[in-house]
Amino acid sequence: MGNRGRWGSSAAWFDYDNDGRLDLAVANYVDWSPENNVWCGEHAPGRRGYCKPDAYHGQPPALFHNNGDGTFTDVSQASRVGRTPGNGLGVVTFDYDNDGWQDLFIANDGMVNFLFHNNHDVPRREWGLMPPTLEATVGRT
Repeated sequence: MGNRGRWGSSAAWFDYDNDGRLDLAVANYVDWSPENNVWCGEHAPGRRGYCKPDAYHGQPPALFHNNGDGTFTDVSQASRVGRTPGNGLGVVTFDYDNDGWQDLFIANDGMVNFLFHNNHDVPRREWGLMPPTLEATVGRT
């Protein structure tokens, strides 16, 4: 199991398919590395400025299915959880519609948050977010 070199910032164990095995959801932050480190701030000797998250490309969250044999399968693309980049800082699972299936919420930094409604097989993207949960300013997710 791997997160493909992404900057995982938060994770949650939950049983998204109700098979009795804990699966893993990972919130990924921005695409940063020493090789693509953007310079922000003053260009002065001995001074380094650091950029806000919007200076970098966001990374999509990841979802891993527990195979029950000590291995996991990356189902991020198949579930559509991994198709939309974000600046993920937090992840929480809960049954928001009380249907007996755990849903997935990703809190993003400085952009719209993601709520994935569990479609009783693999979660799908749910856009019906209430205005207070839509967006947080930078660093206030």
